[in-house]
Amino acid sequence: MLAEVTAREIGRVTISEALELTALVARKQPERYGRFAARWLCLWLEEHEKATLEDVALLVSHLRSLADPDHHAAALAILRNAARPMTSGRPLRALR
Repeated sequence: MLAEVTAREIGRVTISEALELTALVARKQPERYGRFAARWLCLWLEEHEKATLEDVALLVSHLRSLADPDHHAAALAILRNAARPMTSGRPLRALR
C-alpha cells in the first residue's frame, strides 16, 4: 500500500496521520487492521499519560467500529477528535 510506504519513508508520523493510515487499512486490508489499530492505540497512550482503563476501553470500541463499513465514518470522526491535542480539562469520556 502506497500510504504505508510513504509513512515509512517519512519516519515518525503524527497521531492524526497514523489514524488516517489505520482507517485506510481497515477498509482496504482488514486482515492487517488489528495490528495497525494496536499501534495507533500505543501512540495515543504515549501522548496521554493520565489515560484510564475506561479511556482505553472506549478507544478500543471505536477502533473496532472502524472495521465495520456501517460504522466506519462515525468511528473515524470520534477517533479524529480523540487524536487532536488535548486541551486541559477535556476528558476523553466526552467523546462518547
